[in-house]
Amino acid sequence: MSPVPARPGHSFPRAAVPVCALLAALAVAAPAAARDRTVPLVEQPIAATGGLSSIGNGVTAWTTGRVDPATGRRTVEVWTLRDRVPVRVTSLPDTRDEVLGENDVLRQSASGIEAGTASGVPVAVVRTPGTKAQYRDGVDRTTLVRLDTGATRRLPSTIDGLVVRGTAIDAGRLLFTVGRRKPTTRSTSSLWRATATPSRTGKPKKLRTSRRGGVWFAVLADQGRVAIDADEPSRVAYYDSVYAFGTPTGPWRRAARISVSDGPIPTHGVAGFTKGGGALVTFMTSDDGADPVTATRTPVAARGRETSARFGTDGERTNAAGALDPVTGRILTISPGVDGAADVFGFSGVAFRD
Repeated sequence: MSPVPARPGHSFPRAAVPVCALLAALAVAAPAAARDRTVPLVEQPIAATGGLSSIGNGVTAWTTGRVDPATGRRTVEVWTLRDRVPVRVTSLPDTRDEVLGENDVLRQSASGIEAGTASGVPVAVVRTPGTKAQYRDGVDRTTLVRLDTGATRRLPSTIDGLVVRGTAIDAGRLLFTVGRRKPTTRSTSSLWRATATPSRTGKPKKLRTSRRGGVWFAVLADQGRVAIDADEPSRVAYYDSVYAFGTPTGPWRRAARISVSDGPIPTHGVAGFTKGGGALVTFMTSDDGADPVTATRTPVAARGRETSARFGTDGERTNAAGALDPVTGRILTISPGVDGAADVFGFSGVAFRD
């Protein structure tokens, strides 16, 4: 799952985390942070430039942005690894100028990418800004890309009259998060699944529904597990921001996301599931790179204990985090260049083994 995007489609206000609760959470977290392991940033470089990334079903894919020097036209470049060599697969239109104008805070070439397979073929689901109307509704343009040939086809933006807010793929099954264009405190979101080949999508089937007031956004799927970025009703605030995860139809566990409004804005995201799907790895960064990336491993089993790791030393800062390779336990990320040198995109040191 890619870093959590802005949510213009949300119509009701986000409540701040109560100060007492936040201080208590930080007090509990402080001793744990002192025990976090430090993981080296990029140990295995693969490219000079990188962006949003995903690893699923053994497939690695990422996006970069490109500007044509002659026309000034922007495109989203989709990349993959073939025999450990980076290969540019295809280019997609980048409509962010038309959709976002000069809003630099939200300017990004792609909204997300999820890698996987369909009928054994490596594919990626790429989300890019759509029309202005879609952006206001919190909806992206979603494209299925064959990573072997570069062929593309559009995926649905609505199901059963509701907007699709997130799409992922896992071994030939597309997972969609669906909800109303303008959520209310009484509306619900739902998770749908459809079979998929590189050329065809089956009829979606609803798997589960949120509680009233729940809004489900981006979704990640791998190894028969699913994780959803969700806003759920709360007795303390208007709603809690959480990651809900587990099997598509079985019990789910939740991992909280806490955002602090004072200072750099933290970016939250899901890196993936560990080998065998036993735990979910999430990350948090600061937008200015002032703090190291912190990754947290939360077991799917309800009684499991969380563990964390920090990326880079005090002299190394990065505001990027990406996808977990469940086989090696490394995270695909960006190491900032030193003394004007170019950034390096590649795999970190070993973060988590399952």
